[in-house]
Amino acid sequence: MKKWVVCAVFIISTFAAAFAEDKIIAIVQFKNASFNKGLDFLTVSIPEILTTHLSTIKGITVVERDQIEKVIGEKKLSLAGFGDSGDYSMIGKELSANSLLMGSFTTIGQYVRIDARLIDIAEVKVLATYQVTAEIGKDLENKIAALAQKIKFSLTGEPYAMVNIRSEENAEIILDGQLIGSAPLDDRFISVGEHSLLIAKKGYADYKTLFTVTNGQIANLNCGLMKLPRNFQLDIGISGMLPRLFPDLNVSSTPYVNILAEAHIGQISISAMCRIIQLNIVPTVYLPAGKKDTYQDDSLIVDYSVAVRYYPWSGAVTPYVGAGVSLTDVYLDWMEKYINTQGFQETLLFTPFLELGAKFNIGEEHVSLYFGARVEVPPVFQIYEKNLSIFGDVTYIEVFRHSEWVTFEIGVSYNFF
Repeated sequence: MKKWVVCAVFIISTFAAAFAEDKIIAIVQFKNASFNKGLDFLTVSIPEILTTHLSTIKGITVVERDQIEKVIGEKKLSLAGFGDSGDYSMIGKELSANSLLMGSFTTIGQYVRIDARLIDIAEVKVLATYQVTAEIGKDLENKIAALAQKIKFSLTGEPYAMVNIRSEENAEIILDGQLIGSAPLDDRFISVGEHSLLIAKKGYADYKTLFTVTNGQIANLNCGLMKLPRNFQLDIGISGMLPRLFPDLNVSSTPYVNILAEAHIGQISISAMCRIIQLNIVPTVYLPAGKKDTYQDDSLIVDYSVAVRYYPWSGAVTPYVGAGVSLTDVYLDWMEKYINTQGFQETLLFTPFLELGAKFNIGEEHVSLYFGARVEVPPVFQIYEKNLSIFGDVTYIEVFRHSEWVTFEIGVSYNFF
């Protein structure tokens, strides 16, 4: 039993020592595989950037370029590669290196693609291959730095994972409670396991999620943010009534004009509306002895309403839900057939309502097309007038209000801020 324990300890110790010893790596000149001779400088720049980053990592030693050039020159080999396995062994022995990095690059449009191989010199086998694509003159150095990190993990055997995050430009990226940069974020090395992600930007709803990565995994996260309404904006709009689906039997109307003013405070708004409608109202007149009569005439109705609306987010399509109350001022110009009056008669009605709708950005940030639906209970109001009718005692006149259970409207609004 003791022999097995001693053997196990020896194996584990040997394995740990293999990764604990310094890794000595030689990075040779990269080959320009493109037809663009203007990129020849990268044959030296890529190894130099890799050397700079790898030299700062504990446990990794990078052979100086001068030494590599001297040995390769003496052996009359190419800086960009070797011919057979004997060349690798010879270079490793001369430089005291146990790993060799070599590669090439080519161009694809405005991008450069780098291909690299990490070779174990002793066994003359490829330990890992890498491919990096970067935009020339923009993020090339960052991509090469990320390549250096990949090489580090290949040499040390440490577990690793990588994440690429796309979101709104310059949105803050907070990983596991720490600010790690802004969007877009590429080639970020993270530990294996579960992570919490928060993306925040002023004017947008926070994006929160959990994700898990395994060893060697590259996670690509697309995190779209929902835009919130401005802290304050004032909308002025005008709309027309759509054809009614369920018209009242006692009412027929012409299209109306709805003037809207809306003030936003964050995701909440207070809207004030004034709807002017020309109606043909058909009242029922209750006469003495149980008789009834009807009469049709035009009436002007002005509807004032105030509502509180909630906007969950803002963007190309901005939905809203609201509740409010309307004050309806009805001018009863048809009353004179039955009642001796001078001028207009009018009455006021208060009606609560619910509304649902959405605004659509139509090409300019300040202009929106909106579509809404209002749900309310059309009340019936009674006007009592006695001993005034030219026909005798009128018990009362019954009138249905102008609105239906559901009223639809479509319009356009302009935001001044």
